[in-house]
Amino acid sequence: MNLPPQALRDILNRIASRVVSPEAPVAAITSTGARYFLRQITESSIPNLFFLAHNEVPPGLRIQTLGNIQ
Repeated sequence: MNLPPQALRDILNRIASRVVSPEAPVAAITSTGARYFLRQITESSIPNLFFLAHNEVPPGLRIQTLGNIQ
């Protein structure tokens, strides 16, 4: 991924603002293509954040939406 450092910090700050508790595991639903790159950005500062692609969520699983990151 070739983004300027400020853009990476902005993405990380937006994600971190939605994580309620840094100790509790949190899952973020994302596209398949973005999943790997988002994990690379967040793994050192938010280790309990896990990314799942839409197709990895089992049918019938109840999901509580905490917000959108745009």
